[in-house]
Amino acid sequence: MKRKLLGAAAVLGAVLFLIAVTPIGPAALAHLLERGVGGWQISIGSRRGGLLYAFSFSDVYCKNPALGVTVNAEYLAAWPWSWEIDIQAPKVRIEPSTKADSTTAATDIELPLAFLPNLNATAGALDWQLGETRIVARDWHGAYRAVADTSAHLELTLSELQGVPLRSLTLDLALSPHRIDRGEIQAVGAGDSLRSDLHASFALGLKLPRPLQVDATATVETDSARGSLAAEIDGALTPLQLRGTLRGKGSAPAVSAVDLRGDIRANGTRLVVDSLLVSLFDGTLTGEATYFFTRDSLQTQLRGEGFDLALAAPFAGRAEFDLAAGVQLQHRRYAADFTALLRDVDLIPDRQFDAEITGWHQPDGATRLDLQSPLLELVATGSSDLEGDYDLALKGALQAASFLRGAAPIAIAGQAKPDTLALQLTTGHLPGELGEEFGPLAADLHLSANRYLAADLRLERDLLVARADIDLEHSEIDTLVATVNGLAVERIMPGLDGRLDADWRGAGGLSLKELQLIGHIATSPLEYAAWQTGELALDVDWDQGAAKVSGGGPGVSVLAELDVDGHLTAQADFADTLLRGIDGAVAALGGTLRWEGLLEDLDAVQADLALDSLSLRQGEWELQNHGPLQADYGNGRMDLTAIHLQTSVGLV
Repeated sequence: MKRKLLGAAAVLGAVLFLIAVTPIGPAALAHLLERGVGGWQISIGSRRGGLLYAFSFSDVYCKNPALGVTVNAEYLAAWPWSWEIDIQAPKVRIEPSTKADSTTAATDIELPLAFLPNLNATAGALDWQLGETRIVARDWHGAYRAVADTSAHLELTLSELQGVPLRSLTLDLALSPHRIDRGEIQAVGAGDSLRSDLHASFALGLKLPRPLQVDATATVETDSARGSLAAEIDGALTPLQLRGTLRGKGSAPAVSAVDLRGDIRANGTRLVVDSLLVSLFDGTLTGEATYFFTRDSLQTQLRGEGFDLALAAPFAGRAEFDLAAGVQLQHRRYAADFTALLRDVDLIPDRQFDAEITGWHQPDGATRLDLQSPLLELVATGSSDLEGDYDLALKGALQAASFLRGAAPIAIAGQAKPDTLALQLTTGHLPGELGEEFGPLAADLHLSANRYLAADLRLERDLLVARADIDLEHSEIDTLVATVNGLAVERIMPGLDGRLDADWRGAGGLSLKELQLIGHIATSPLEYAAWQTGELALDVDWDQGAAKVSGGGPGVSVLAELDVDGHLTAQADFADTLLRGIDGAVAALGGTLRWEGLLEDLDAVQADLALDSLSLRQGEWELQNHGPLQADYGNGRMDLTAIHLQTSVGLV
């Protein structure tokens, strides 16, 4: 009997030895694991080593359908004596089931730290489907170390992230069986021009009600702006009951300094931010916001007071507003009511006015905005959504006389969309006393891609027709075409009869000093005080602030030049120029008229008239000069030399 027991022991010892020191052990362990452990489906490729000293698995595949977790690892090595495991290139995919088990009661959590081996994972990849968001980490690595029998340390770093606005995420945890004694989270935002960082420290109890304390700070920085937000939170997770405070600061060139304060609280149904106070633009923003978890909706009530418009707009004034809004985030729908009052708006020199803006939006997308002020009345109706899409019909009136003397009201109609803006502007007449004689005026404006503006202008249907194509991004006029058709000269120069036609073409910058323009002006025979001239034709050349006009008519030639400094020189040569009266009278003259001075100060021009010949015949009566005639004008004074005229009755 003793010999049989010794034999059995020897056989058992031999088997255990083979399992411990040969690949038979890892193969047996792999076979056991592949039969399934705790709902995991496992398959293992090759096995090497022995259970006594070290062994490894290659091409390890693990899947837990209930958890929605799949793991593929190229290589797994274990050292039983040191109780340590290394995993190379673990590819983890997490796609949780959409069916939530609401019947499972919450229980205390105890981490089996005494049984967990030290763990190293390198060159991993993560694919996590979290609701509608897919988070991908092209590289992750982690390490778990036992510090004592009842404490451990876990480090996890994810980098090359996609699906979230982060470049990297680092998690550092100090663990005990019933508590995360200390947790540190460090997140670095993605983007070259925007630099962001989040640091949070927390402590979490794993026994019910799972008490939580969090201290977090987020910072955002660009080349010209910086902001930070700090949160302190205290409470429990099961059931959810949290309270805390928010503190924030920021600065930007357009906003100057911003300060934020608020309280937060959360339970199982909602997250509330109240007692909100934001200071900016010399004013305050107060209110509250509530997010409902089950409905995935947000409700907010905000009021702004005392904002200095000069800090945010090119005009002065004060602003206040009220906003009430409810947003269904999942369906991207919202309802809102908005009222704003702008006081003492200093948009027009020497005049201040108030303006009121009201608006509403309905969940079906219907939208209305209404602006009422002494200067502008405008109503926009249509549809809009949270994605930034909108289609609004515009209608209103601009009281142009508020800033342009003698101007008539301008009626506004149009359509506004994200990529286009179309406006039709009509007014009864042009501004000024002379402008009252011309009208109506209609302008069609079409802006596309927030850059290209096409403008069509018509005065009295076709008296003046102009079109311009403008690149606003580069501040350039691509093409400019304008024509005047049959203008009665008397409308701009009373007493002078005749008709005028003109056309211009040009391109260049938006300012006159950057514009290039060429044109032609032609008149019919002109008549003044019963005297008639021949036709006139002039060529106009405008080149970046300098102008040249040349041309003339029968017996007349004209040349005028304006330099970039506003200095004007002009000369008209008369060569037996004929003027005919309606009663048969005829006048002829020959000579030169010169004119020189600054265009901005026409009262200070210098002019001289030199006539070599002058004659007038009316019936039997005749007059002609007897010698040259000279007249000089300057400094508001005209000097006329002695005149010798030969008439039918003798020398005068």
